[in-house]
Amino acid sequence: MKNLLTILALISSMMLYADFKERVQLITDKNTYLAGEDVLVSFITTDEHLKPVTFSKVGYIELADSTESLSQVMFTINNGCGSGIISIPEDLPTGYYRLCAYTRFMRTESPAVQTEQLISIINARTLHHSQLETTDPTNQVTPEIQDTTYLSTDKQEYGLRQTGKITVRNLPSDLAIYHLSVAAHFPGTTPAPQITRTNKSLQLSKGAFPAEYEGHIIRARINGDLPGNVPVLLSVPGNQPGLVAGKRISENEYEFISNFITGKTDLASSINTPNNERYSLDFLTPFAGVDFLPTPAFLPDSNYLQDIQKRYIALQAKENFQPQLYKPVTLSQSILYTPDWIYKLEEFTRFNTIEEVILEYVSNVRFRKVGNKRTLAVNREGPDGYTIGNTLVLLDNVPVFNHDLLLQYNAALIERIEIYRGQFVFSGQLYDGIVTFNTYEKDFRGFQLDTSTLISTYTGPQNNWILADIPELSPSERAHTPDLRTTLVWENKNTSNGSIKYETHFTTSDVSGTYRVQLWGLTRSGKPISSSTNIEIK
Repeated sequence: MKNLLTILALISSMMLYADFKERVQLITDKNTYLAGEDVLVSFITTDEHLKPVTFSKVGYIELADSTESLSQVMFTINNGCGSGIISIPEDLPTGYYRLCAYTRFMRTESPAVQTEQLISIINARTLHHSQLETTDPTNQVTPEIQDTTYLSTDKQEYGLRQTGKITVRNLPSDLAIYHLSVAAHFPGTTPAPQITRTNKSLQLSKGAFPAEYEGHIIRARINGDLPGNVPVLLSVPGNQPGLVAGKRISENEYEFISNFITGKTDLASSINTPNNERYSLDFLTPFAGVDFLPTPAFLPDSNYLQDIQKRYIALQAKENFQPQLYKPVTLSQSILYTPDWIYKLEEFTRFNTIEEVILEYVSNVRFRKVGNKRTLAVNREGPDGYTIGNTLVLLDNVPVFNHDLLLQYNAALIERIEIYRGQFVFSGQLYDGIVTFNTYEKDFRGFQLDTSTLISTYTGPQNNWILADIPELSPSERAHTPDLRTTLVWENKNTSNGSIKYETHFTTSDVSGTYRVQLWGLTRSGKPISSSTNIEIK
């Protein structure tokens, strides 16, 4: 009966997700950017009824003009919310540009389900008077209606480097997620128009795109005639043992599911072939690309030329004077495996090679000769003796299949040896014991990799981030350290129950002008809330 109930629950869950459709809500920190600035985005996943969901673990955004992607980023999503940073190329001409946001699961539908938002970008370096329009200051664009139902500030005007207070109140009790920001704003800029699709909009996505609900899916093509039963492994050089085994999805293409590959990093691809043939591996783009959508012309208002110039000066000086603005959020990760034995080589007599080290004092590992090759084996402790199967040997988390090469490695470069007893599964691949050799520099220096291993660079999802704390400076340091921030607050939070009222503080920078205070959120039932107001910094 218990097994029947389990099967019924599984079938019900599959039926539930059979009709599930994922959507994206996108929030940016500003309405207008300068070429060279960063676009800060909040990426929130919902179902098609705007109810927040925690499904996909990776989000994608492409900055595009009417025909092509100009910048592409992907980033991790935690509990249905992620933060991304998109760097605008410095040479982009003034105009409207598209932000196209989606998850991998959304690619099973039409590109029309992507969230697309127009942002205006000004190239202050090449801006010409012919690119400006001049409006009557007394008859400008109708001011945006400001709804302050949920927030207020302690003042409407602030000086440079002053502390301000934001009060958030009357939040719904079933609030699920909210976003709060304070960022520079050009109030006279015409709101970006809605974009419409034309007959030239094409179906870009073909075939199935499994959801990334476990982690980022990396697709790669193997160049060579690889037997179907040979595992293809990916790993990140480092300390903690961690491998991803590829799943063959076509004759020469593989998929790898990883939740520990983030940012730009080196990846070791390892293929243990019987005759040590040389293969190459090409990573395939994880992005969908964009289709054709015409964008309207954008003419900045000349009345705000002075504000544009101030922002541009701050942008030019930021690289030389501004400390790090963003601080990555590091999620605590549990240690998957604990070594049974650890040998710190500095505590023992030094020998020249790994072979000598193992012979002299690593009593839980030995090497056996099979044919013309020697392989390492782990002591199982007990009547079973040493492993005779597939022992995993790692040098700085890079698999080494030819153990003879490692036995002759310079032992002076090794900091410690860790031995893991038992059976371990990495993405479906079973290993009988693990032996890891960790160098001081964690870069397997001086080791000649065999033909089965290739080191490549891969850019994985960005980690989530928060604005870095403003360093406390002495009066003399403050006088000589400019503060060039144009985004003062950036918060994304999940909440189990809405707060009736709370307060948060911010500090203004040296960049004066109009700033937008914005609150946006979603209730668990899918009802959006929003509230905003403008403040002046002089």
